[in-house]
Amino acid sequence: MVKVFVVPFFVILITVPLAYLAIGPVMNWASNPIGVIFTNIYRFSPIVFSILLGALWQVLVMLGLHWGLVPIAILDFSTKGWSTLLVASTAICFAEADALLNIFLRTKEDKVKQLTILAFISALFWVTEPVIYGITLPMRTPFIMTCVAGAIQGAFLGFSNTTAYTMGGMGYFAIPSYFTPKHVPAGANTDVDNVWYFLIAILMSFVLEFVLTQLTKIPYLYGGPDVKSVSGDKAAEPVAELKELKQEIIASPMIGQVVKLENVPDEVFASAAMGKGIAIDPIDGTVAAPVAGEITLASNWICYRYAY
Repeated sequence: MVKVFVVPFFVILITVPLAYLAIGPVMNWASNPIGVIFTNIYRFSPIVFSILLGALWQVLVMLGLHWGLVPIAILDFSTKGWSTLLVASTAICFAEADALLNIFLRTKEDKVKQLTILAFISALFWVTEPVIYGITLPMRTPFIMTCVAGAIQGAFLGFSNTTAYTMGGMGYFAIPSYFTPKHVPAGANTDVDNVWYFLIAILMSFVLEFVLTQLTKIPYLYGGPDVKSVSGDKAAEPVAELKELKQEIIASPMIGQVVKLENVPDEVFASAAMGKGIAIDPIDGTVAAPVAGEITLASNWICYRYAY
């Protein structure tokens, strides 16, 4: 009951006001200088800008700082009719999708396989938050490899001056934005192969991420492979150390009535702080050894009515 209702209630009660009153305003303030910094880098070298944007886009998305660049790109489209500002970020989702495909094929955790199927679909359409927060970032290595692949494909897009002509859809739906129109806006890239450059970048993202992820170990997300029960003739063999164990009967140390441990009038024992067990309400004061053996250590116990 507590985990299902109380915990989520207080999590929402705390995080929602915190996001609106503190985190949101701080990130909004921080996104403005990010936009200025990246704009100056773009003016210095579009290729360097594309490399950095491809490598850091996921980090910017995590912190919400990518919104410092989106308004600038929208302004480009509204004033010039084209933009190269966010081009390096649009193919990264395909690298993330390929990372999920690698994880799905190589992981031994069934729960991770289930997560990757849903996240893979969303990644193809540029919805990358489930990928980042749910899988690649906790695993670390796939996240880093995606950043590396993003930097390389960003370098290619910057070098080829790949241009977007509309602020269209995301993921696969972004492809039509790169078709060169009949009437090219002034100052835009007139290369008819523009859309092919973008398709090559998508292919690069897939190939690079596949190779980089194959060269690295896929970490466990939930601690290790899922343990499955076996039965019948395929039942697991007993552990070697347990094969030599013999059955031994532990008798009651006294004659009396068995009482549940929680009913013992001593909070230390009733709370199972000393361990789980049972209590015996003795009929007489005779206490016998429950097993055959040799006494090596004796302690003085202060006993009340019950023997524990």
